Amino acid sequence: MKSVTARRSGFRRQFSLLAATAFSLFSSALAEESLRYAVLLHDGQDIELIRDELRDAPADFFKAGEKPFASNGAERSVQFAGTIPIEGKQQGEVRQPLGEEPPPGSDVEPSYVSIAVRRAAANPPAFTVNVEILQHWGSYVDRATRYMAKCQTPARPNAWQEVTHTGSFSIWQYYTPSEYSAPSATETSGKVTPLYRLDIRLGQLSRESLDKLPGYQGEHRAIIAEMPWWREIYSIPIAPGVSFALSKSFCQKDKLSEPDHEPRCTTRVEGSLDLTPSHLVLKLGYQNQAQLKQDRRITPLGDEMVPDTWYFQPFQYPTPIDYPVEGAWCETTWAERTYSPCTNVAAYRLTKISPEPIPSQP
Repeated sequence: MKSVTARRSGFRRQFSLLAATAFSLFSSALAEESLRYAVLLHDGQDIELIRDELRDAPADFFKAGEKPFASNGAERSVQFAGTIPIEGKQQGEVRQPLGEEPPPGSDVEPSYVSIAVRRAAANPPAFTVNVEILQHWGSYVDRATRYMAKCQTPARPNAWQEVTHTGSFSIWQYYTPSEYSAPSATETSGKVTPLYRLDIRLGQLSRESLDKLPGYQGEHRAIIAEMPWWREIYSIPIAPGVSFALSKSFCQKDKLSEPDHEPRCTTRVEGSLDLTPSHLVLKLGYQNQAQLKQDRRITPLGDEMVPDTWYFQPFQYPTPIDYPVEGAWCETTWAERTYSPCTNVAAYRLTKISPEPIPSQP
């Protein structure tokens, strides 16, 4: 009797080992969870065309050494930023030079893109994404533009997804789920998070134009919002109850190590979206550039929102700021003579880019 029991016990152990080996081999043949990223450089006027092209684009739409062409025949300026393996991990990052490398022997720091991700939810999957891009500022090799964005959104499996967009580039993410741990449709039913794209414009209008804004209808408002004269243009996906942040700095590279240099040259927008049974409430805070810390004011913005509608919000600073700013390069974002902040109006719009949650079946 003992020999039969021993044989059975040995068989169970052998079966367990075989099953574990088979599962390991099967798992290795399946796709592992990963996030890949691409940077598209463009003038901002064709962003809607880019979104349409990437809506159903395959994973290899961006191939190393190849430049994809737009549907209108224009050549796309694209850089594949890299792939972050996330299988069994909570976080990861990638950093790549952006654009052409400086000539040999040059002391110019190359432009770069850095992307760091952290897992925020497992079912359905969501990630917090931090983006940083440093670019040379025009022909001034000693000055740079630093753009930073932070958002948390549900990951759309096996599809390109816009992470952030500003006037000169957009960043796209492709999420590959783990095939042997991908949740079924029944597991995720009722858990789909509504996702919106927030478009923000910051600029300057004359007093006469500001006074006319309340009387403009939807179509006229859209025309104004899409005009190219805005000083700052941002887009970012947001979900209700999750904070986000955007910032842009015009810096001198040799002063980046100084603790207070970059804050003096930075504009920042941060906020969140609240979802109530009857409406959406957008809460924003806009921080202006200023040399002195006490002059870096946060202007509250936001409103009850209806999707697909442009909202304009004029604002002004409580007291004028009047002192010189280092370098003529600041004149692109500050008033030329008084050096006081010249942004006096914000425009923003929400566009739904995912469905409402589907109730779970009993």
